[in-house]
Amino acid sequence: MRYIKRIIFVFVFYSYSVLAAEYAEEYNTDLRFSEVKEEVKDSQLIQDYPELKKFLYVPPKAPIYIGLGASPISLMGSKLYFSFNLFQVHYLSDYWDIEIFSASIGQAKSDKGFANSRHFTARTSPKFVFFHIFDTGRVSVGPLFGMEYVTFPSIEVKKCRNNICTRDYEELTNSGYIIGGELSQTFTLRKDRRFKVTEVFYKQKYIVDKSERGWNYQPEDPDVFGVSENKKELEASTVFMIEFSYLF
Repeated sequence: MRYIKRIIFVFVFYSYSVLAAEYAEEYNTDLRFSEVKEEVKDSQLIQDYPELKKFLYVPPKAPIYIGLGASPISLMGSKLYFSFNLFQVHYLSDYWDIEIFSASIGQAKSDKGFANSRHFTARTSPKFVFFHIFDTGRVSVGPLFGMEYVTFPSIEVKKCRNNICTRDYEELTNSGYIIGGELSQTFTLRKDRRFKVTEVFYKQKYIVDKSERGWNYQPEDPDVFGVSENKKELEASTVFMIEFSYLF
């Protein structure tokens, strides 16, 4: 586990180092300060012939975008999954489409009521643009890394370790990292707004009856973990979702 986390850290660090170098080379501080309208005045020629203003060079917009998104129908193993992306930060350039950070909440619905779950997911995905579609679209692909926190509100458990258990029952909650990939299609709208469609695929890595800190979970209903079909419904699975995002 430690070696996998180190490899992921090195890969993400290298990707963002390339991003920072590209950004520093293309968008220097002088250019950004020149975007402040109060510091830039039109020349006398432009004042006399304002129709020429449309031919002036306009500094490019900083390539950082904030966004919101939603995934109305997705699959989490055999469950239906609905999620809302609360906050996204993206870096977009000619060659890179990097999801710097993304945080979402979601809910999974199962045929077995006790297996319904709530999810909080934080992820990052450095993607490379490899194909352009039409005049305003681009397609990018890359790996996905992140963390997930899972809660099963219908299952009450005690935490136990070394034959010592907590006094009260509480909701079953667990966490684990996620790993997968993303395929995105990004389209430019008016005023440099962006519309993004992302196909997200990742594997959950949490262990349903144990925590990373060595605690074992003892459910109030022993059939939850005692019956193999029930436990299988709760275990980590594969998630496939299509997310629609608006970036500004």
